[in-house]
Amino acid sequence: MLMYGYPEIFKEIFKNFPTLALKTISWGDFIRESGAVYRNYLKNEIPKDLLINLERIKPSEINIVREKKGSQILDGEILLKLYFSQLKNKEGIIIDLRSQHFDSKNFKPPAFWYQFGEDFLASIISLYRGFYYDNDEQFRNSLSELGMTKNLGKDSEDQLVKLFKNHFGHNTQAVSFKLETFNQSFLEIFKFFMQNKVKLPVDFIFLGAYLTTLYSHLEKSLKAYDVESIFKSVFPKASS
Repeated sequence: MLMYGYPEIFKEIFKNFPTLALKTISWGDFIRESGAVYRNYLKNEIPKDLLINLERIKPSEINIVREKKGSQILDGEILLKLYFSQLKNKEGIIIDLRSQHFDSKNFKPPAFWYQFGEDFLASIISLYRGFYYDNDEQFRNSLSELGMTKNLGKDSEDQLVKLFKNHFGHNTQAVSFKLETFNQSFLEIFKFFMQNKVKLPVDFIFLGAYLTTLYSHLEKSLKAYDVESIFKSVFPKASS
């Protein structure tokens, strides 16, 4: 993604993000929201309520710290738990999960955070639920709630469902994380949105950034993970 005029941290996080993505959202909304994210980053400010909620919902294996000694890759299962757990935080999500913010199991949250809309988060969680609990109706309804199927015919909707399920992966119990594969899969989804004139909320771009930092961290482990079981441990079937 082209990020001329944006600060270095944006360039680092968005450098592999498809430029096409910005054509599916309101450019004005992105400038406004990204500006707010950057101002908070410059001031090194994280809302107190965000940190309180993060402390409450984080995996028990992680320690939230103000200082850390070095940089060390976090165990992938714990990192995935943190990724999913943060979706519960309505006060905001620490987007940057790159390895430089971790020292073993100590996490010093960077002030690179974003507050997603509550309805958006609820629909994303529902989308994951539909996928990992094999509920096709819930999966499709969640895509609709996110505004992705508006004015699509049945064949086009089926194509979108297939693109997202391919993106999540077929063998959910042994998922390898590679940025190149993620970027290519995401590009195909954005191509679909462009071709079908689907407009997305700006939240979707920041979700993509969140996923990019997750993949950047996990691909260093060179391991495969049982993402289905990890998701279900964070979101049991009867929970919300």
